[in-house]
Amino acid sequence: MAQDRNGNNHKAAGRPDGGQFDRKAGQGADDDLAAGDGRLPMPTAGELSRVADAIGTDADALMLQLPDGTVAGCYRTDGPIKGPLPDGWHVYDTMESDEGWDEDDWTDLAAPTITIDDQPVAHIVNQGPKLVTRHDLSGVDRGFDEDHWWMDGHTLGGDLELVRNESEWRGSIAADCGLDPDDLDDPDVFNEAAVDFLMADSEKAADEAGYTRDGANALLYMAGRLYDKDMDRDFRVPMTTLGDDIDRLTGGRGLDDPEMRAAAERGGYKPGDRYIMFNEDGDLVGLNDEQARLAAWTNRHAILGAARREAGAWDAMHVHSLLRSDRDWTAWDDWDRPDDRESLH
Repeated sequence: MAQDRNGNNHKAAGRPDGGQFDRKAGQGADDDLAAGDGRLPMPTAGELSRVADAIGTDADALMLQLPDGTVAGCYRTDGPIKGPLPDGWHVYDTMESDEGWDEDDWTDLAAPTITIDDQPVAHIVNQGPKLVTRHDLSGVDRGFDEDHWWMDGHTLGGDLELVRNESEWRGSIAADCGLDPDDLDDPDVFNEAAVDFLMADSEKAADEAGYTRDGANALLYMAGRLYDKDMDRDFRVPMTTLGDDIDRLTGGRGLDDPEMRAAAERGGYKPGDRYIMFNEDGDLVGLNDEQARLAAWTNRHAILGAARREAGAWDAMHVHSLLRSDRDWTAWDDWDRPDDRESLH
């Protein structure tokens, strides 16, 4: 993918946004703009569904950084507005400057400047797509140069699906934990509730499901994450023999220590074994991949119980997604990074 002179990625010609540029990291944080948030509440699935009926699900998201620092999420469409929009949504015409790229030689040329027209009339030249947004752009007298507008890769249809799925997840988590869905707007409350919900559901899944390779691998992964936080665990799950895991398992003593060497001889550990663990007698046992997975599955309740107390939301999601593969995980992405949901501003 080619880049312009400011390091932005050029989108392929022939797309609805062909010739536009993706925002590069840090773009928009200019000294000439005041810091501002202006984040609106997440639109409901009903709102976005009505917008989609009016402009189509393939409408691309376009972001504007306003003079006060607010990032305004918009959807743009070249077609007509086919029906009424929800209350609080606005339609604006746009005009694009003559500067831009020649399709035969665009690599060193700037993206067009976009100007908002808050008093729409028919234009003879430079008529751009219409913008549909929840932000009131009346009185915004500014040409948005390439540092202050960008495409974020979202479409209206994708955002609609995300909101529908997220609503389902939030409802399930809140109901299970005795919370109001709005309580989950607090990241700390969400993380605690999500882990509790996911680990309880994972334990149920582990009870009802038979042994699976993916499920056992997820438990091995979680055990390793828990060992990273505290080696003093009450479950016997093997660690890999890679890196410094043997030193960590033996409290830094290693297999050169006479007592540890004797434990390895009693337990049958030998160099080349992929995993190592202490058994109930304190001997060091070596295991292959399948034996390690079986050991993790046997200890699944102890692992998931510890995870319910100590795991982070992302780790809990990872394990749950493998134990409950029937879930739709679309909505989980970036819950802890709301700034990545730019088109929903």
